[in-house]
Amino acid sequence: MISSASGTDAFKISVNLIVNKKRYALTLDPRVAEMLRRIGDKWSVLIIVLLELGPRRFNDLKRSIPGISQRMLTLTLRNLERDGLVNRTVTPSIPPFVSYDLTPLGQSLAEPVHALCAWAEANVPAIDVARVQFDESPSKPSLVRSQSDNFPLSSERKGKQP
Repeated sequence: MISSASGTDAFKISVNLIVNKKRYALTLDPRVAEMLRRIGDKWSVLIIVLLELGPRRFNDLKRSIPGISQRMLTLTLRNLERDGLVNRTVTPSIPPFVSYDLTPLGQSLAEPVHALCAWAEANVPAIDVARVQFDESPSKPSLVRSQSDNFPLSSERKGKQP
């Protein structure tokens, strides 16, 4: 259900959930949803982590992120710049020297990104166990993956087919 915020032209996304006979309502500003999609996309977190270490040139970023295409790196950096998280600095020279670094707003995002990375690192063993249990379950549902997903499932890393 999409409803208009009272007295404004802004719209909010409202979702009503019923879990165990209890009703929950979640209202999310679409701009917040857009930022969460941006921050949670495949490449932004990696770029934020790398830029927190200091300014980087485009090709340095590209070499540091396996699997990212030049086009995707360009689009992601442009979107992060548009959102005020990344600065693009061009130093006149031949060829021009272009570097990227985090803005103060981008630096403020680095702390929650580190918390997310720490959680992922701490939980890799538990996630691996859950994946093995899922993969070995006789009644597992079929896995649906996007063709752009370059990361193998744990079963594929072991040479099994999902």
